[in-house]
Amino acid sequence: MRAMFKGTFGALRRSSYSLLCIAFALVIIAFQGVAHIRYIGALSMPDPNMHALGAYALASGQSFNETVPIRDEYGNERVAQVLEGEESFLVLPECRNDLITTILSGGLANLYDAQRIPQIEASASSHDHIEIPFDLADVDGRDEGWGRSTQYFPLAWLPSAIGIKAAMTFGLSGYDAFQWGRVSNLIVYMGLMATAIALIPKMKPVLALLAIAPPAVFCASSLMCDGFSRFSVYAIRCPYVEVRKAPPCLQRGAGCACWAGNVSRASQGHICTCLHGISADFQ
Repeated sequence: MRAMFKGTFGALRRSSYSLLCIAFALVIIAFQGVAHIRYIGALSMPDPNMHALGAYALASGQSFNETVPIRDEYGNERVAQVLEGEESFLVLPECRNDLITTILSGGLANLYDAQRIPQIEASASSHDHIEIPFDLADVDGRDEGWGRSTQYFPLAWLPSAIGIKAAMTFGLSGYDAFQWGRVSNLIVYMGLMATAIALIPKMKPVLALLAIAPPAVFCASSLMCDGFSRFSVYAIRCPYVEVRKAPPCLQRGAGCACWAGNVSRASQGHICTCLHGISADFQ
């Protein structure tokens, strides 16, 4: 009987510990994410013409449209995916292609994006039906940098595409639909991070602290696919595979090193892939 009560109490204590770490992470993530969505433009991020068009292509069922050869603004030959729809989805004249560290340089207390209002105004005045890259090419047949929606596998934008599709169902377009995509992206990230913290047998507070890192939360609250395809998926895989099955020399370092690479934004995919490959060799 005593052993039974001791085991039950231990289980409850571990459960409470997990819930505390999860609650801490979710509250901070939600606070940061809402601030980013409110004060930073939907098209202010690294490679906006790739992430916005990739999410829209998946939401509108055009991810597997044909590609056509074009010349970019520098005269280089490449291919671009043919997409059609409302101009507010496909033309991003006021987008801000900048580094995450630059966008967040003012800190959470001084979030400001001068391009947010111009993005809203440009979207509100763009309702024509167009087809890219043809309608964006100049007289020389050069494209103005669009058509990168095929750079990653389409499902990488699934979380944000869900929100955009829901917004389109309710008749919203352009900037408002992109905002819905940011919200759904953030919700998916929070759910995956909560699951990761619950699964990891050790170092739950460390994972919770890494989950609230501003660069990670920014990715999750934007249209970028990084928050889902890299941060969240690897956060799930590290505790479930590496920590549970890898030898002791990798148990403590694999997940944290993987996350440190992601948070630092330095060769994210390569660092994660390398760690997983090393772990697989030892299993």
